Amino acid sequence: GLSAVIWTDFAQTILMIIGALVLSIKSISKVGGYSEVMDTFGEITVNESYVGYGSNNQSCSSVPDNYMHLLRSPSDPELPVTGMIFGLTINAMWYWCSDQVR
Repeated sequence: GLSAVIWTDFAQTILMIIGALVLSIKSISKVGGYSEVMDTFGEITVNESYVGYGSNNQSCSSVPDNYMHLLRSPSDPELPVTGMIFGLTINAMWYWCSDQVR
């Protein structure tokens, strides 16, 4: 009963992880490697047809200069380090630890 379910879940987890790794490696190598992905991502141009339905706000779809930095300065308008540490910690604690609906 339960032992069969556990072993099935274990096998499926291993297969999904292997599949995700193979897919990631193949797709990153297809575009020229990880360094090419990081170099090209910063130069992405905005597709004008998807920018602001009825408005001309292009700042939401532009790539910032510090897109590869997770811990940014406290004065960063998009993702300050205080929001990263305190805000995400509180949200994660609520979501993973105390959201016991049933």
